[in-house]
Amino acid sequence: MASRRSFIQQSSLAGIAVGIQGKFPFLINENKYFSYESSYLKLKLKRESPEFSFFSTDSLGYGQFPVNPILNNIEEELNQQYESRLTSNSIGYYQKERKKYPPIWEFKMQPKSFSIRTRWSKDEKVIPFSMTFSQKTNHCTVLGNMSAINQMKFPCLLHFPGLGTFKIDCTDPNVTLFYDADRYLKDPFVKIVLQPADMSHPDVTYKFESIAIYPDIERIKGDNRYDGFRRNYINIFQMNPRIQALANNSASDNCTFTVFLYSEMARKTPELVDGFTAMDMVRNTLDKYLGGMKGYGEVGYTNVV
Repeated sequence: MASRRSFIQQSSLAGIAVGIQGKFPFLINENKYFSYESSYLKLKLKRESPEFSFFSTDSLGYGQFPVNPILNNIEEELNQQYESRLTSNSIGYYQKERKKYPPIWEFKMQPKSFSIRTRWSKDEKVIPFSMTFSQKTNHCTVLGNMSAINQMKFPCLLHFPGLGTFKIDCTDPNVTLFYDADRYLKDPFVKIVLQPADMSHPDVTYKFESIAIYPDIERIKGDNRYDGFRRNYINIFQMNPRIQALANNSASDNCTFTVFLYSEMARKTPELVDGFTAMDMVRNTLDKYLGGMKGYGEVGYTNVV
């Protein structure tokens, strides 16, 4: 049974959270989570470790979050001990017994975006920050320019069909995003991993901004009947991180005979991120085929992913 002091502390925290809901983005929920919700974002972080337990966006700003794509994988539970602190505009996670240092991971929320900052200390070893999504819940993908297998350059896109899109950027141009996907497990997944700060990259901030990418067509402006068009225009583009090419989905086969479909859509697709277009993804995929990669249905094709 909780002590009287513990009950008073918990009640006070709940009262503070309710009283400042309009000004203060983080709310304490059942003493286990930090939650943030706007018309564009719905996020929930565990209090005991820097992990998302709910992660979704509505890039049209309607506040619709019908599913939670996060896949909670018991095998990936963090073994480090953390202490979290809530300030007026951020959540900081510290290793226990090292509270005087800057936070290992720091989260700041805004209505259409959030940032994740990591700072290096020579006395601390930081575990990378990972997010694993359930393919059964949502066939999400990362779109952009891949520098190597499982390595995506910044800026790039994290797209959730039916929900919306995050543009992800990084303050350090030498840092890449780890990106992987697998469909042959009991729980098929898509995974991204943010590199922690280290001696070579002592202060790194990642920014996630909720955006919608679609052609700017004058006659559909203000017409809600085209919301599906706005939200899902880039659904056809799915990047398989293990072959660095467009495929049926992030963990599925690449098909040579579908490239013309990608190219037709790419012709009308606005720039994805600064300096990178959908046609660049088509070109990179064609380069893989011209370099000898086989596609589904071709003689000699073997699914190696």
